[in-house]
Amino acid sequence: MIVILSGPGGCKAPNGGLTPRGLLKFSFGPSPRELAEQAFESPDPDVQREAITRLCAHSWGRAEPYLKGYAAIVTAEIRKQGDQRHPTLICAAVRALGRGGDATYLPHVLVALKDVSAEVRWDAAAALDNMIGEKAVVALRSSALSDTSVDVRSACCRALRHYRRQDVINTLIRCLGDDEFAVRYQAHATLRELAGRDFGPDGADWAGVRLDKLPVGTEKKKAWWNPINWFR
Repeated sequence: MIVILSGPGGCKAPNGGLTPRGLLKFSFGPSPRELAEQAFESPDPDVQREAITRLCAHSWGRAEPYLKGYAAIVTAEIRKQGDQRHPTLICAAVRALGRGGDATYLPHVLVALKDVSAEVRWDAAAALDNMIGEKAVVALRSSALSDTSVDVRSACCRALRHYRRQDVINTLIRCLGDDEFAVRYQAHATLRELAGRDFGPDGADWAGVRLDKLPVGTEKKKAWWNPINWFR
């Protein structure tokens, strides 16, 4: 015997059970059309946020025309003031743009990187690790050095790994002097990735390092099975 549970409103049969459409919705969630309506037309920001998260879980939800919709939400929400703002909705839309990875929307994420909400700024920095474009370099360098949130500074140091430039190297060397270990750790990791070698964890160790004097390549990893390397 199949037991049919009562489902979302509008999907119930006259006897209180689920219609075939309601059963499908109960089993698989809202349809793409319903998700789009919830994400871009609902007056409830929590409904929008959940729908955006569901949409961008699908490859088609990380492409057009959805990306344009996420960008519009970021623009509209960031302009709001006080209690009218919904930071978690901005975060969801920024994450969706980041997962899409389309550099066309870099300007929207860069605006979010300067938002008053540290949560929004962190999601923007994380998104920039998947949205590559030279326009992001100046903003990432600035935030890596000056943002008030340790998490944002650390995320910016990570996102800078996509830009093998001397000004980026210089910024990361300065980040090695950050008061927070998380920032110093990520700056060091990014420096190793960009330089292809490790000069040490302190800024003084990297003083004078120039990319044009280094070969392009990845850092050679020490063999874990060789006891000689255990104490190096």
